[in-house]
Amino acid sequence: MSPVSKTRPMKGPHLKSRGAALVTVLLIVTLATVATVGMTSRQRVDIHRTENLLLADQAYLYGQAIESWAVGILNEDRLSSKQDSLSESWAVGRLEEEVENGTVRGQITDLQARFNLNNLVSDGKLSNFEVQRFKRLLVALDLDPGLSDAIIDWLDADLLVRYPNGAEDEYYSLQQPPYRAANRPFSHISELRLVKGVTDEIFKRMEPFVSTLPIRLPINVNAAPAEVLMMLAEDMSRSNAEAILSSREQSPFENLDDLLKHNALAGLAVTKEGLAVSSTFFLLQGHSRFGKAKVTLSSVISRPVSAVPRVIQRFRGDYAGY
Repeated sequence: MSPVSKTRPMKGPHLKSRGAALVTVLLIVTLATVATVGMTSRQRVDIHRTENLLLADQAYLYGQAIESWAVGILNEDRLSSKQDSLSESWAVGRLEEEVENGTVRGQITDLQARFNLNNLVSDGKLSNFEVQRFKRLLVALDLDPGLSDAIIDWLDADLLVRYPNGAEDEYYSLQQPPYRAANRPFSHISELRLVKGVTDEIFKRMEPFVSTLPIRLPINVNAAPAEVLMMLAEDMSRSNAEAILSSREQSPFENLDDLLKHNALAGLAVTKEGLAVSSTFFLLQGHSRFGKAKVTLSSVISRPVSAVPRVIQRFRGDYAGY
């Protein structure tokens, strides 16, 4: 009979080699699994991000359609009317429409119904006439007229501090973080937040009544609120301003002579300077949604008397739901 062969168990270095190889294989598998999971997660995020970008782009296209609506309605008004009042279609009409997989909303307001902060300093020169009007507006808003000092310093080109509430680089360089006075016209209303003394509360109070238009422009008395009308004269009361509002609701002023004949202005030193019955600058506030994506637009529209309106400034905000 042949002898029976027996398999002897491995001992020593052979067993250790097999154990090390097994550990190495397990480590490689683990690393591969982690890498695969990471790649899959990143791919999922990338797909989600791409989806949101596409949705936001479509919502933005809807926003551009809102601008087209605003330009169209303002151009129709330009061709049919020489005055601009709150009874006209651009002011009364609001765009609210359901569209494919979304919604669009838009509203137009008259930027010349507000006081233009850039009127304070025009062509490098301070306008004392506009400064006095602005101080009266601040009083009408229950704010300190001394705020005008810092606002003028922000606008004017020199580094001289207006007494007693002005501020130039010496003040702003000590803020955290430090910055410098603009010494140029405001480019956007939000810039007002940087000015000395303008708190969030004060900014919110002022924002509906002031603008930052690029050139010196008159106030449209057919659209201005009572607070803005109160700045026309030193002794202009709220009741005087509200009487004008009541009259123009019945019949907007066709010219400034009609305004100056109003009983509410009797005995008040109101002149035609810096006033008008029409406007060339408007603000469109648009909101569009496509799927989960939302876009908001604040568009400044210029409408010259002899040309088609056009968007000259646009601020966009996006939101994509997750």
